This record gives sequence, structure tokens and C-alpha cells, in this order.
Amino acid sequence: MNRVWGKRTKTAVALGMVLAMLMGCFGLKRVSAAGDDGKWIVDVAIGSFHSVALARNGTVWAWGSNGIGQLGLGQSVMDAKSPVKVPGIDRVIAIDAGNYHTVALREDGTVWVWGNNVEGELGNGTYTSLSEPGRGGARQTEDNRNAYVPQIVPGLTDQIGVKATGTGVVAWDKDGSLWSWGDSTIAIAYPGMDTEREMNKLKPRRNEEIKQVAAVEGTSSSLAVLAKDGTVWTQGSSAFGQSGSGERSNIVSTVHVPNLENVVRLDSTGRTTIAYLKDGKTLEWGQALLQSKGFNPTDPAAIDKLPVNLKPTATGELQGISMIASTMYKYVEPSYAALKPDGTVWTHGDNATGQLGTTSLKERYSWGKVEGLPSIAKIKGYGGIAAAVGKDGSLWMWGRNNTAQLGDGTTANRFVPTAIGGFGSAKTDPLKPASGYGLKINGKSADLPAAAAPKPQGSSFVMPLTQAAKAFGAKLSWDKNRQTAEIVRGKSKVVLKLNGAEGTVNSKSVKLPIPAKQQGSDWLIPADWLAKQFGGTVKVDTSKRILAVDFKP
Repeated sequence: MNRVWGKRTKTAVALGMVLAMLMGCFGLKRVSAAGDDGKWIVDVAIGSFHSVALARNGTVWAWGSNGIGQLGLGQSVMDAKSPVKVPGIDRVIAIDAGNYHTVALREDGTVWVWGNNVEGELGNGTYTSLSEPGRGGARQTEDNRNAYVPQIVPGLTDQIGVKATGTGVVAWDKDGSLWSWGDSTIAIAYPGMDTEREMNKLKPRRNEEIKQVAAVEGTSSSLAVLAKDGTVWTQGSSAFGQSGSGERSNIVSTVHVPNLENVVRLDSTGRTTIAYLKDGKTLEWGQALLQSKGFNPTDPAAIDKLPVNLKPTATGELQGISMIASTMYKYVEPSYAALKPDGTVWTHGDNATGQLGTTSLKERYSWGKVEGLPSIAKIKGYGGIAAAVGKDGSLWMWGRNNTAQLGDGTTANRFVPTAIGGFGSAKTDPLKPASGYGLKINGKSADLPAAAAPKPQGSSFVMPLTQAAKAFGAKLSWDKNRQTAEIVRGKSKVVLKLNGAEGTVNSKSVKLPIPAKQQGSDWLIPADWLAKQFGGTVKVDTSKRILAVDFKP
């Protein structure tokens, strides 16, 4: 970006010196994006355990957990603590993140998705199937159709916008048509399920009720759509009045919000919709955004007590704001970030994970300015995290960081804005296969050779069968040709076949998440799956890289 400077006044120089001193005192570093479009960040999106950013040159960068492929870095990479360029995709003009998937729009009008596919997020007609609930109610992956690298959504062209819902995607094209896919329950069958309806959600389908789409906000259960004429449509549940119709109802409906026009932007939390009008006024409807402390909207007993606005309402505390993002970590202790037209960021609510951007407060249920930021162009928030994109192309994040969602190289929560670097031509760590995890059995570390440590593969952890059997206290025997293995622990007998996608547990046929494969004179098998067949419970600590197995006495 070329800048033409005039003469600096003494005042400007003095201010610059003061700013530099303050940034030094607080340990803040300004990350310059000048001269490198790969460093100049234009957007950011936050998922449940990962984050992604879009650079001005059309590259996508990701960090956090990659347990289900949501970073797009391949199956061998479990996580990234700082930004890594997503390979296999370029010329991207828009991004968004769902719970465990990422969506990108390329300049050629195609849509690309990677990550989870249990609900049909990939839009290719497939889904990752799950087993029936086992001991403790847990389900296992049976047929893994998740995407670990970017994949194109078949049959979609001429798209100009994308939005990720929690477990799905919506997109709109240049003609104003709205398309959606995902949010399917096909992987978890239930009595009375409309199988055909759920299967239809696995591919993009056109919305026949809403036309002339300009922008979309919302969640899986409630969408808010800005039309090209400045009016607003809503679709989904209105349990909190978020349809804007003046009524509350759990029945899914499509509403052209009455008496509302000249809207230029929307924000939505799913339970609250915020509209920004051409004249600068801000309206909200649904759950009253800033009056909900102490209420849990998922508690049926609390729903009728929640303060709501059934029609668009000009709430005083929302005036003078141009963008709002939810940074809520707990329903009963909500928190929000807001952007004002002058480029300043303000926060409101709880500060349990640092989402207010200050170390001095436990909570503040009034707006307070976040210090230490440059002039900001855009804000995002999710699950105890806040992010701000500077007008200078810088990226700042703060809040929850348990899976390295902030991208600062650590897993420590940040209570003040932290500048995120590592984009563009800056050196990044090469993609290396994930190292092995430590194995704990009933709280004690198993004595394993380094080569036998459990390693992530797909949705499981693989290790040599002989070492797994020994660690689990099981008896292992082979047939004479070493084509079949029998593993016995207590009353459970597991029989596996080399390269077999199925095995037997106490003579009952079961699917394996990963077939047993030859490795030298041993087999590589899904160790976490085997432990569960013996009645063990398995927990994965990605930050400490520990696979913990507990067997009942």
C-alpha cells in the first residue's frame, strides 16, 4: 500500500513517541503488513477449536486444532499454534468457520469446504457415519468422510457470498438465489426421522422462499437475510422472537420482517438479530442482547423469563455502533464486542477468558473501550474469543486459547489484544507429521518405545498391536500365517484380520475406523478403538499430547 506523507508536525512526532513507549511497556508489537499482500489480513473467522484468516492476496491461513481436518493441513497435522498457509487453494475472496469446518469462496465463484462431514458440511452428497452408542453413550466413527484438505462443493457456480452455520453452509449467487447444505442428522438416526429429507441436506439446495439475497447472518436454527432492496427476511425458529414477526413460536417459518427498510448491514447471534440502518440507527429483535445476564436460553424453565423484543427495537445501548460480535463463553454470563464508526472497539459483559480485553476486571456490564488497538475495520467473536482486523491489515486476538485458537504460539488465554504474525512471506514452520502421543493407562504412563507411541491417523490413534495388547494387559495370539490376530482381555475377545475393515468382538461383527495394516512383523491398529472394545474410556488431551485410557476395576 503506497502512502504519501506530508511534513510531520512536532505534535505528531511526540504522539508517535508516546505510542511507541506505551506499546513497549505493554509488550505489544505492531505487525506491519505494508508491501506484502500475503501479510495484509482482510478477514478472520473463529470455530469451536480453530481460527482462519484471509489475506489480501487470496491466501488462507489456519491455526488451532486440526483433529477433524478443519485447518485443511492434511491428516498428519493435529494442530498448529501459529498461522499456517492452507495448501491447495488460492484466489479466495471470502471465508467463514463453522464448529468444526471451514468454508472458502474463490473469485471464480466456486465454494470450497474442509473439516467435519458428520452433518454433510462438505455438500458432496456424503457424510461421516457414526456407530450406535457404546458404553457411556459415546459413538465411534464408522465411515470417515471428513475432508482434511480443501474440497470443491460440486455443482455450485457464480456464488458471491458464503456463511458457515454451526454444522452447515449457506451461499448466495450473483442472481440473488440462496443455497444451503449440511445441518443434517442422517448420521445419528432416531425414531421417526425423515430419512429422505435428511439425505437431501447433503447437497446444495435452492431456497425457494427468499430471493434477491445481498448478505446472510445467523446460525443453523435461525437465519437473517438482507435483501438487495434493503429489507430483511428471517427463516427458522422464533422461540425468542428472532423472526421479527411480533410473535414467539418454535415452528420454523419464513418471515419478511414488517415495517423494516433501508437496512445496510446485519449481525446475528441466532437468538438476536441486529440491523444497521442507512440513517445510522441500530435496531435489535429477539433475545434482548444486553439484558440477559443470569438467564440460560437452553433451559426450558428460563425461556419465558428471558427479556425479548418481538419487533425491531432501537435499544439505547446499541446506538452509535456499526458492528457487534458475540464473545460469549457461558450463557448466563454473556459478553460482546462492538465496533464504532471511528475504528474503536468496545466490550461488554463477562471476562472469564479475557474476552473484555483487559486484565483489571472480572466483569463489566457496560461498554468499555479496548486499549492498545490500531484503527479497526472488522471484528469477530466466538466462544470466549475476540478478534479485530486493523485498517492497516494487522490482526489482533484475545480471550480463550486452550487449543491455540489465538495463533500466538501458545495455549495461554490472553486478557489484552495480541498482535498475530506469521503471515505472508514471514517464515512459518514446515508441515511435519504429528509426533506420537504419550499413553496413560488408569493414570499411569505406559512404558513404550518411542516408535510405538500412539499417533493420530484420521479419527483414531494407531500403534503396534503387540505394544497395545501389552499396555492394555491383554493376551495376544496369531494364526500360523499371521493373517488373523486374537486379543483377549477379561471377558472380551477381539478378532482382527490383516487389512480387514471389520473385526469381531465376542463373535459380533463390528467395523473398524481404520483397517489393521502390516508394519514390519507387527500390525498397526486403531488403539483407542481397541481399548473401547475392552470397556475402556478414552480421553485425548491435545495440548499435552496425551491419550488416556481408563479401565474399570
